Amino acid sequence: EIKITFDEYEKKFDQHTHSTLTTMSFGLGAMTDQMSHQFFQFAAFIFYYAVVGIDLYWLAPSYILFAIWDSINDPIIGVLSDRTKSKFGRRRFWVLISLIPFALCNIFLFFPPKFWAAGVESDGINTAYMIALICLYDLFYSMFSANQTALFPEMFKSEKERARANRIKNADRKELLNKTGLYNSKFDGAQDYDLFLRLTEQTSKIYHIQKVLYHWRMLETSTSANSEAKPEAIERGKVVLQETLKRRGIEGTVEHGNMHHYFRIKYPIKHNPLVSIIIPFKDKPELLDMSINSILEKSTYENYEIIGISNNSEQKETFDMMTLLEKKDSRVSFYEYNTEFNYADINNHGVNTYAKGEHILLLNNDIEVISPSWIEAMLEQSQRENVGCVGAKLYYPNDTVQHAGVIIGLGGYAGHSHKMYPRDNPGYFNRLNAIQNLSALTAAC
Repeated sequence: EIKITFDEYEKKFDQHTHSTLTTMSFGLGAMTDQMSHQFFQFAAFIFYYAVVGIDLYWLAPSYILFAIWDSINDPIIGVLSDRTKSKFGRRRFWVLISLIPFALCNIFLFFPPKFWAAGVESDGINTAYMIALICLYDLFYSMFSANQTALFPEMFKSEKERARANRIKNADRKELLNKTGLYNSKFDGAQDYDLFLRLTEQTSKIYHIQKVLYHWRMLETSTSANSEAKPEAIERGKVVLQETLKRRGIEGTVEHGNMHHYFRIKYPIKHNPLVSIIIPFKDKPELLDMSINSILEKSTYENYEIIGISNNSEQKETFDMMTLLEKKDSRVSFYEYNTEFNYADINNHGVNTYAKGEHILLLNNDIEVISPSWIEAMLEQSQRENVGCVGAKLYYPNDTVQHAGVIIGLGGYAGHSHKMYPRDNPGYFNRLNAIQNLSALTAAC
């Protein structure tokens, strides 16, 4: 499980996650749950037909009709209740109406047309005996449902988690809500966001459950279909985040992100600390020239030192470039470390022997700066006490993503998230444009 800290995410839960497909319970967890439910029902009816003495060829059309209605019943009620103008009891009304076809399906299933023509008694079946079997079926199915997690542990895991998620007001969760308070009408439109942020201040037991736990119909009047449907919700989401910073005693300003319902917190840089930039290299003077000059010419943050560590360089052009760059800016210095190549050892040597900065910035010699505020963007995060290291978003020369964070387990061990995505692609739920927690980062920058 991946632990989520809302401190670090700095973005509102995206309201675009809801889809028509998930409304129909097509999530993996819901599908496995429904499949096992239908499987048991079908097996139980085969048993029932065999005991009662009904020809099995009646089961297929009867059960198909029952299964279809069982699957579409809830979505149909939802659509009808949403489109009904009357607000009072509208869902209750449609639920009651839906019981009529449901009852007809059950009658057709338990009493096939064979009995309509010949009669129950003519087939030697006692009606009371049949009703007793139906009750036995219901009892047995209830017992099965109570123990379905043990019988199908993986299949029904989602049901367990979904139930837990829906019972947030019970037991210790109610105590948690008593501490935080419920929805605040001041933030209508972003009230969920406000509640979740307040909840994270009261517990650290927050985990990512990798299942579909929540469905929401897409309506034209809802932000699930159109993020601009409720413009006031966008601004209130920003206010929620500002209030959160104030409540937590964190200095920072909230800005709108590149998309609606996404935000960025900008933290003021404290005390203008020295940043030591460590660049290991071997020859390739053209790359060294490009990299260091991009730092000197484009960086808006000025309190830094550049420490180049030459590892077994041989070309004369390389040493000429080192001399030229040192003369160009006093913040640039080069040292030799001519040992067997070991990237970690070279960086450690540069940090332990020469770096004077409070913050260390590891940089490959083929990195070209394209964003002037690149140092500030990482420094405002690295200066925070609960942040260990920070990485930058890197692109290949063809404007595709090279690094946007490392995911542990990807490809068998670890891999770069969104590798080779186009530069202007937002990624999975705008992850390529959001500040976020990650499993690991590259040392390239």
